[in-house]
Amino acid sequence: YNNALFIVCFYVGLLGGGVYVNGYMSVNRDLPVSIREFALSTVSVADTLGIVFADFSGLFIQSCLYQVNGIHGAAVSCPLS
Repeated sequence: YNNALFIVCFYVGLLGGGVYVNGYMSVNRDLPVSIREFALSTVSVADTLGIVFADFSGLFIQSCLYQVNGIHGAAVSCPLS
């Protein structure tokens, strides 16, 4: 690894954070006050569920990549084998 990788990761993190903030600001700006609190809490739950789904998917994708490349030590087994 070199320092250029850290710069790219930092930039991708800024982009992800910008999308996150833009989504919350859009809900806050575009919805009426009567449903705004419910909408913001729904967005929060959906965001958390998306992160959990991505983590579980990443486990299985990593195990399949380990299997294809002959690397041992994956936490779960590849469902495609």
